[in-house]
Amino acid sequence: MALALASRKRYRRLLRIGLNIAADSALKAMIVFYHG
Repeated sequence: MALALASRKRYRRLLRIGLNIAADSALKAMIVFYHG
C-alpha cells in the first residue's frame, strides 16, 4: 500500500516535471518563432 502510494507520488512528480519542461520548451519556441 505504502509502496504504491510512493510510486504514484513519484510518478506525479515526474509527470509535473515533464509538463514544466514541455511548457518551457513551447514558450521558448514561440518566442523564437515570433522574434525570429
